[in-house]
Amino acid sequence: MKRTAVHLRRLWSFASWVGTAVLFIVLGGLLVARVTHVVPLVEQTESMSPRLMPGDLLLVKHVPAAAVAPGDIVTFAHPSHPGRTLTHRVRKIESKAGLLQFETRGDASHASEHWAIQPSGQIGTLAFHVPDAGRVTRPINDPKLRSLLILLISVASSIGIVMRIWRRVPKTEPKLPRLSGFVPAREYR
Repeated sequence: MKRTAVHLRRLWSFASWVGTAVLFIVLGGLLVARVTHVVPLVEQTESMSPRLMPGDLLLVKHVPAAAVAPGDIVTFAHPSHPGRTLTHRVRKIESKAGLLQFETRGDASHASEHWAIQPSGQIGTLAFHVPDAGRVTRPINDPKLRSLLILLISVASSIGIVMRIWRRVPKTEPKLPRLSGFVPAREYR
């Protein structure tokens, strides 16, 4: 029984360290993203395959529309579906009536999108992408799974704290210095 408890304690300690490390890495990544004005997005469709695949984590930096060139991969508001974004490659840019007219298309798509924006307007450009890293964020995007994940982390943390507080400390009596000529009562018989 004692051996199992030691193994469980070691396993819990390892899991705690790993969990803490992952937490600090995620928080550090979010801090860097906030400071550098990079927005993390997850690719949802195969429209940009094979360059970008569903589940890839995209790190998008906002730049003025005038700084974008044909061939760049951009993220923009969907022209016909408000609230949705698209990530496609710029095919052509024309300046008409004080606006920049964009033609964009996914690498695996045959249909183009046509939309316009002010030259000073902001467009997301692909700064970096991490293949399959976005799949990890799917549970966080689902409200029910996010709540369950927060609950599990809270319970696990609470158990860890309680285990550390209530951990059995071996009871040993302090060793008293021996005085010459003195024999403690319990040793005298």
